[in-house]
Amino acid sequence: MKVLMLQGYYEPEAVSGLYLVTNLVEDLNKNNHLVDIVTPIPSRGVSDEIRNEYKNNKKEVNSSGKTTIHRYWMPKEGTNSLLRAFRYLYGGILHVIKSIKIKSDVIVINSTPPTNGLIGYIVKKIKKIPVVYIL
Repeated sequence: MKVLMLQGYYEPEAVSGLYLVTNLVEDLNKNNHLVDIVTPIPSRGVSDEIRNEYKNNKKEVNSSGKTTIHRYWMPKEGTNSLLRAFRYLYGGILHVIKSIKIKSDVIVINSTPPTNGLIGYIVKKIKKIPVVYIL
C-alpha cells in the first residue's frame, strides 16, 4: 500500500508528539508499505544551519527506500499571528498541490496545524481515497 502523510512538521524539528509519526512510519515500512511524506523544510526548534542544510534538499529517501520525504520552502516560524496564519494557508495550498501529484492509496494526516483537517478533506475529494485523521 502507498501511504501519503501530510505533515506540518517533521524531523529534525522539535515538536511534541512527532515520535508518534516516526513510529508509525517505521511500522508501515516494516510491513512493506511505501510512505510519502509532504512537509515543509524544518523551521521549529532548529538552528539556521540545519534549516540551510534542508533548504536545497527537497526530496529525501530513507535507507530502505520505502519512505520518501517531499519538502517545500516555508518561512521561518515565529510568534507573529499573521505570519503563522500565512504559513497555514501557504502550507495547505502546497500540501494539496503536491498531494495530487503523488500516487497513493490512503492519506494520513495529523491534527497539527489546525488547518490540516480541511486540507485532508480537500485532497480526499480530489483523489477519492480514504483519510486517516490523527487527532
